[in-house]
Amino acid sequence: MRKVRLKLPELEPRWYQQGFMSALDAGYKRVLVVAHRRWGKDLCCLNLVVKEAFKRVGTYTYYLPYQTDCRDIVWMGADRNGKRFLDYIPHELVARRLDKEMLIEFVNGSILKFSGTENNTLVGRNPIGCVFSEYSRQDPKVWQFIQPILRENGGWAVFESTFYGKHNHMYRMYEGVKHSPDWYVENQNIEYTGVVNPEDVLMDIETGQISYNLARQEYWNDVNVPQEGSYFGAYITTAESDGRMIEKDAYMHGYDVYTCWDLGIRDSMAVWWFQLVPTGPSGEVRMRFIDYYENHGEGMKHYIDVLLHRQMKYEYKYGGHYAPHDISRRELSTGQTLQYQAEEEGLFFERVPKTNRLMDDIEQMRRVFYRLEFDAEKCQQGTDLVATYHSKKIEKLSTEGRPVFAEKPVHDGFDGVSAMRTGIMAWTRGMVRNMGMGEIKVRQFIDFKDNYEGIALEDGKKRDIFEEVMCNENENEFNIGNDSYEV
Repeated sequence: MRKVRLKLPELEPRWYQQGFMSALDAGYKRVLVVAHRRWGKDLCCLNLVVKEAFKRVGTYTYYLPYQTDCRDIVWMGADRNGKRFLDYIPHELVARRLDKEMLIEFVNGSILKFSGTENNTLVGRNPIGCVFSEYSRQDPKVWQFIQPILRENGGWAVFESTFYGKHNHMYRMYEGVKHSPDWYVENQNIEYTGVVNPEDVLMDIETGQISYNLARQEYWNDVNVPQEGSYFGAYITTAESDGRMIEKDAYMHGYDVYTCWDLGIRDSMAVWWFQLVPTGPSGEVRMRFIDYYENHGEGMKHYIDVLLHRQMKYEYKYGGHYAPHDISRRELSTGQTLQYQAEEEGLFFERVPKTNRLMDDIEQMRRVFYRLEFDAEKCQQGTDLVATYHSKKIEKLSTEGRPVFAEKPVHDGFDGVSAMRTGIMAWTRGMVRNMGMGEIKVRQFIDFKDNYEGIALEDGKKRDIFEEVMCNENENEFNIGNDSYEV
């Protein structure tokens, strides 16, 4: 058998990279490095995964936030001397390279695949080693999917990134594992490595070559600056400083609980639980978000079961449920709408009318944000999404000192923001009130009828399915909209 020595002299690690590069050899299965710009993260990780591919035959995956990042940053990327990253891999180690698929097959049978995490198209993959590059900007559900696979096959995972603020999964992961004996963790800024002179960066800030926030984020790994382009990052920070992130259980017994939704079919589905409570100055009513849940690839019954479980566990008394305007048009593979499926399971939504412009809704959300409160623990996943909801920088028009952003936000898994938007639009329109339609599995569902209208009975009279909770003092009369019906 021909032996190949994997000594790549051009990729000898710099002094501050040596611990990271030797972590897997030391027996660690999980590696996390928070590293400043120009640290050399992707070149190091590429070297690392090639070495591991020849230690154990299998599939290895290199993840970045978007598929375009894979091509721009690694597949077509180059070092500061102009040498392409892929040219660091000796050609005698490569059996074939597929440019369209961004896949490399090595001569020993191992495969290295580059993939974006924006679409969650991971079914069928069984990697034994993964690199998560710029992990703070990736969809964390990908790691949730990959983690049990690596645990079962004894595989490894490497995470590298800057923080991009503290309201994200990267920062939470760092805080959770930085003292774990099973993880190799480093946090290196320019003061430590000296790769970039801090004085040069400060001069760039003064001359407008880079913004202060971006410099603190990218070179000093500062978590206390908002992400550039974020719509609500500063608002979440203000909510923390104002005490509107409630550390203990925020649920106020005696007040109705409402839910607001983003209803995805192929995307994730997200739900917020909230109350309207008089906790502001002089009894001002505030919108208090007390819980959050999202999932992917589950049917409506799953989410209704979650609602019922929360109801039993926390004693929630549901007053109503609010869905986007298109709930009656979102068809499933069965040909049924989400509204039909929900009603069949005993959950009746109130539809929030469509607005003219998304950006108008975002501005409305900003105007009322000072009246929003959150359960710090149960809403953490949701508030992280809100804090990092952002628009994409237009690279061709931007400089680092003067970034230009697209008008519309990036849609990369921020279903929780859309769900919050549904609730706030309902609240500011005066729609949030107990109409007696909140309880689940206690209303009659009539097939092939619009269950928000009066139903014609055999005797020619009309009766609403919510009759028992919408009756007036005269028990023989009930109202539907502006119409009155006698039974």
